Amino acid sequence: MDFRPYKSTQFVGSLLLMLLACSPSLASSNCQISTAIDTNVKSQNLTIDGTLSLTLPSDTEQLNIHCVSDEPSVLTLQRNNLLLDRQDNMADGFALTSHHRAYLLPIGVYQAKVRLLSDLESPPHFELQALDDYVKTMEQHNLIMGVFYGLCFTLALYALIIGRELGDIRFRFCSLYIACAGTFFLLEQGHLNLMFAHWDWVNSDLLHRVFASLTLFTAVLFIVRLLDLHLRFPWVVRHLLMPPAGVVLCLPLVLLWPGASISWFVLEILIPCLSLYLVMAVLVTVGYASYIKVHSAKLVFIAVLVVLVAMVSRLLLDDVSPFVQRYALIISFSFEFLLFAIATSERIKRMNQSRITAEKEAARDVLCDLYNRRGWSAKAQTMLECQRATGGFLCLLYLDIDNFKQINDGYGHQTGDEILLALTKILHNQVRDKDVLGRIGGDEFVVLGHFFQKKQCDSMIYRIRGKLAKLKIRTSVGDVMTSASVGAVIFLEPEQSISHMLYQGDSAMYQQKQRRPSRASEASG
Repeated sequence: MDFRPYKSTQFVGSLLLMLLACSPSLASSNCQISTAIDTNVKSQNLTIDGTLSLTLPSDTEQLNIHCVSDEPSVLTLQRNNLLLDRQDNMADGFALTSHHRAYLLPIGVYQAKVRLLSDLESPPHFELQALDDYVKTMEQHNLIMGVFYGLCFTLALYALIIGRELGDIRFRFCSLYIACAGTFFLLEQGHLNLMFAHWDWVNSDLLHRVFASLTLFTAVLFIVRLLDLHLRFPWVVRHLLMPPAGVVLCLPLVLLWPGASISWFVLEILIPCLSLYLVMAVLVTVGYASYIKVHSAKLVFIAVLVVLVAMVSRLLLDDVSPFVQRYALIISFSFEFLLFAIATSERIKRMNQSRITAEKEAARDVLCDLYNRRGWSAKAQTMLECQRATGGFLCLLYLDIDNFKQINDGYGHQTGDEILLALTKILHNQVRDKDVLGRIGGDEFVVLGHFFQKKQCDSMIYRIRGKLAKLKIRTSVGDVMTSASVGAVIFLEPEQSISHMLYQGDSAMYQQKQRRPSRASEASG
């Protein structure tokens, strides 16, 4: 039979001829599909809107098809791994462009011979439909699968881009898993036939099994990495999850070995059992992780459970619901992908929160809850850029507590901390919210303000110097008298660097300290 897609004009013309040739004496559309081995002939009937699955002896090489049709109908071979090498007496039949091998049957009597080229024991599966029903079914199916493939492509690309930007291998595993799952369904549903109709490799049962194993392996790998199971439960991952996953990944290659018995055992027993074990083991492990409140484990548990239910339903309801048989896994995988996308976004959110917290902790002084040198310098640089853009004055105050070492030695470090906290409170009350206040040393504080009038700078300098000239601070050991030296520098023009500004402020503070030795001695006494 010619597998080339029929042209639209040929199809319309042939369809009209078939309608004109329709005879009312013909019976309802049906096909007899029979096998002939030696003298034994076994025949089964396929009626319109019906399906037929044949279990063939291993030495079967040919099927005989005899169809009687009173309306345009389509015969579909649902197993793409079963290759049709040739059909005879098919001058009036047409190969349709479809994800499965489908043939438009003429009105009247139709006979064909089919030679089978499958090297595995997957039974051929036939379906006979009226032409209108076939078109509606294909439109519905292609729409559903188009949405699914679009979802796979979008999520895989999203995870790949995010993984590259963040440098996190978890997202790359997510992208690989979704890509393998999408390819698996492309092969299983036969949609690659639409692009590679003449290439037999797209219908290879071995290739289908390889991507099924890849999907399962990458799923386990992604879940392990997403929830950090290799760190939380290293023994379980090392002995109960990854070795069976590796075996499932390599088992399809066994099918290349000679010996039908080994191939059958691997295909029908070992791979399904290991796959079911892996899904159950992952479900139990993730369930326990959810129980101990591992972040995002509950979403992953629901996703794996949905896929497991779909797998079981597909096996148990194969003969009950064709819709479940065809779309259960596709719907469950779509739901799983969405849950994984939510879990991935939650992880991104958590990573950003951790980064923000880490940056905040790295830029803040723990005791006084002020900017440390690093944090203050970054904020001061922003204010310096603002002066360059808008003009005005920068006023820098550099403060140092007089005789702070003697206070620590005489009263203890706890009292010293209480004085630092009290000074922090005083400074908060004396500066504006937009001024940058920080603690850059043990007892050294800095304030930077941006003003548009010089008298505003002078006012802040006078106010803070007067407030810190003589302090009586209540502590747990009693009242402690102290003071602080305040160096002030007003920058009429933007400076080149923050470090140079701090150097000038530090010099001004020491000059201020040297001018008032009597006050410092009084504070120490």
